Amino acid sequence: LVTNRRIIAEQYARTWLAFDLLMLLPEWLGHLASNDLFSSLSTMRTIRIIRIFRIAASFQAPSDLQEPPRVYSNFAVLIIGIIRFVMCLLLTTHFVACSWYAVGVTSANGWVARWTEDAGIPLRYLMAMHWALAQFSSSTEVHPCNLPERAFAVMAVLLALILASTFVGSITNMMLEILTLQTEHTRYQRALRNFFKCYKISSPLAMRMRTYIQAVRDGETRDEYQKKMLQLLPCHMLADVLEEARTPILSSHSFFLMLRTHHPQTLRTLCHDSVVQVPVQLGDVIFSRGDACNRMLFVDRGILEYRIGERRTLREQTLGQLYWRGPCTVVGKRTAISEASLWLVWDNVGELSAASDSDLLALYTGEFARVIMLYEKALVHACQYAQKFFTLHSEHNLSDLLEEFDPFIAADLGCSMAFQPPSQSGAWPC
Repeated sequence: LVTNRRIIAEQYARTWLAFDLLMLLPEWLGHLASNDLFSSLSTMRTIRIIRIFRIAASFQAPSDLQEPPRVYSNFAVLIIGIIRFVMCLLLTTHFVACSWYAVGVTSANGWVARWTEDAGIPLRYLMAMHWALAQFSSSTEVHPCNLPERAFAVMAVLLALILASTFVGSITNMMLEILTLQTEHTRYQRALRNFFKCYKISSPLAMRMRTYIQAVRDGETRDEYQKKMLQLLPCHMLADVLEEARTPILSSHSFFLMLRTHHPQTLRTLCHDSVVQVPVQLGDVIFSRGDACNRMLFVDRGILEYRIGERRTLREQTLGQLYWRGPCTVVGKRTAISEASLWLVWDNVGELSAASDSDLLALYTGEFARVIMLYEKALVHACQYAQKFFTLHSEHNLSDLLEEFDPFIAADLGCSMAFQPPSQSGAWPC
């Protein structure tokens, strides 16, 4: 809170002093006028309605409390900017038209009495609006008939000169940016068509490529904005943000729930150093059967499909049989996938594909091992869990989706999370 009068006066002089003087000037001229000529200037008191902008500014939320913009398309931002400029121009023209009408009705020989004496209010408003818009570029049959109207017309022309130059310059820049975006989009479409033609890409695959690339391009601005925002944060604050955002998702798995309960710092480090967000689009294949797996996945958003089995031959598909010989499992939010890659040398036994635009969290094996080695007690529990997992793997044929494949195996592993505390001697059980 600033209480120094000198600082307050300097701040006021730099901000609202000129605006308040402009609002009070017509009032002072009206009180000081000694004849009809200057008393007619008191009609300009109507300009005081502009004070509503100051009232609105006093209720404006601080910039640090405002929500970040939710429009991430460059084209949409430019269109919104153009619409905003047009609305501001129309609002300003409306106030000028109302003021011009207020000046005209105060005199018996004004423009209202001369051109719209028998007209109704709608026609008078349209004529005043026409005159206000004409100050920007064209002319109209209505013109000032006395000194107050002439003085107001001079001020309106000066205002129109400033607004017109600002408006035209801003609109021109925005239209050039839109043209640049359209040119870039056309060039990108041409390059895609040439690629499809050169390599004779089939129509279904070409459509998938086009849809995927367009979705990635649309999401680039959003991802770039998030990355820039997170880069501004100090390391400890970034760790807090990632911990709060990712811990609920990881904790849906029993092992990481144990880390959250008994070793929260270990899980915090994993969220910050080892977990990577992986966006996928509709139709993407995340992994296929036989792929070497080096990461555990968690579904943050979207729907995936997991299939165990073999692809049918082209002849079988032509005969109308299904694309896969195995059942399809729908994978939803907070589902863990390919957990075995953390504890074993693992190859995927099925295929995972995206049934909708989705976001995954990937925990890479190497990073997980590096972080878990930093915390001795957490490493003891991890070794106990790994022993249990290896035993179950020897007894059962595990899949990438452990819980969906056999709920009893998942329940058995969950029960194993009631670990025996490390021995007092500190000896590791593995």
